[in-house]
Amino acid sequence: AILVEKPVLSNLRQLSRAISDLEDKLWVSSPLRQMESFGFFESYLASRTREIVQATIVCKSNLDLWRPERDPNKGYWGSRSQGGILRELVHELDYADFLFKDLKLVSAKLERSAKYSFLAPSKAELSLLSGGVINVSVHLNWATEQEERFCEVVIGRETVLWDVLSGTVSETKCGKNSVIHRAYSSRDALLASQLQFC
Repeated sequence: AILVEKPVLSNLRQLSRAISDLEDKLWVSSPLRQMESFGFFESYLASRTREIVQATIVCKSNLDLWRPERDPNKGYWGSRSQGGILRELVHELDYADFLFKDLKLVSAKLERSAKYSFLAPSKAELSLLSGGVINVSVHLNWATEQEERFCEVVIGRETVLWDVLSGTVSETKCGKNSVIHRAYSSRDALLASQLQFC
């Protein structure tokens, strides 16, 4: 098997051509699902699937800090054909699809940021529907000073939140918040766990 970093290819035509020539299994690096805290979160949701009302996924970050040695305006991420926020932050869409299944796009709003000179979108607001009943909203923004990365799910009258940055899962019941799982995963550990599947 071959482990590759995303984006793999720019369009479906290139992908189908590449797959037909490939003898090995292709594994695209989307490591958030390999986090131990995600595994706990996924099991928690799976045990209460019928009670899920809605989900909110947020990823806010500062592109300038991703690769501080490079000009953020000069890189594949700013190219309309190779980059943009939906390709760079595809991790959120990957785990949303894994958790909520059968996602359908209801609406999408993509915006450029005046902070950068490139034409690819820097912000995305997506409204999705899972199984025709669960509303999933996705908020992606890489032109902000505030760093946040989480998935919050309303289950009946409770809320459960997976905080990607801290590796914690917490629940709020009757106005009281408590951490129910904590397991931080380093970047090296995530890569090693992905290689197990190759």
